[in-house]
Amino acid sequence: MGLEAVFDSYGKSEFKKKLCDCLGPSAPAFPGWSTQQPGHTVEEIAIDLYILRSKLAHGADLRKAASDPKFPVDLLAQRALPISPDPVPYALLLSEAACYLLCQVLQKEIAGPAVCAEEPAHSPPQP
Repeated sequence: MGLEAVFDSYGKSEFKKKLCDCLGPSAPAFPGWSTQQPGHTVEEIAIDLYILRSKLAHGADLRKAASDPKFPVDLLAQRALPISPDPVPYALLLSEAACYLLCQVLQKEIAGPAVCAEEPAHSPPQP
């Protein structure tokens, strides 16, 4: 929910665009994790992150997310988490990724305010 609040997006497509614009579509969802498995990228999981956020925010039953006629996502499907020897539910993988991505966005904002902003900061007029 933190990512959506930072970007103040209106829908999953806008959220994906803003997240990809900020971090880059091929940025790893789990940066710095040494793993033999192919990692997840921002672009791959952005829409699913938004759907999970939406379902949690509106109190939807995550067990029924796979059969949602508008946005089906199997949040209970077992997926490999880079640091776990056992598969975990996709919702857990997305939750872990959301924490790492939020940290990356905040680091960019703290290091250089408005780095992820839609419009570039304007310089004051030169005398």
